[in-house]
Amino acid sequence: MKIIDLLNAQPVMQKLMDRQMPVKLAYCLAKNFRLITTELEDYNTARLKLLREHWVLNPKTDRFDIPDEDQSRWKKMHDELADTESGYKPFKVDMALAEKIDWAPGELLSLWFIFEGEGSSDLAPVNTDIKVTKGASDLVPVNTDTKVTEL
Repeated sequence: MKIIDLLNAQPVMQKLMDRQMPVKLAYCLAKNFRLITTELEDYNTARLKLLREHWVLNPKTDRFDIPDEDQSRWKKMHDELADTESGYKPFKVDMALAEKIDWAPGELLSLWFIFEGEGSSDLAPVNTDIKVTKGASDLVPVNTDTKVTEL
């Protein structure tokens, strides 16, 4: 589970905390929310360390002043951090419980990793590669590691 997945899931879970739902689903979501929030504290500590090492905190705005010429450098550093595997282990929720409340499609997709049971595998992201045959213009999607490879 990558940090970026947790960053995407946290606001969705926060929003769900105010909805009416079965007790067991509410417990599972609350437990996952706490676990994700704890994991993201470590991310935030690492993020702030990177910022402090490279830029100065503006005391008036309480923000780091990152010059325009450093924006791409910061983006690259942050993307690398967000792409890091976290230690989070989801507390699994039966997909059947999720059917008892109204979900937006984006909410379900943001939380794909907490569900188990029938239908839960449909939510997991799918990586598809495109393989290009030498000398041919046929594009054939395959399920492997998101790269373009030449045959």
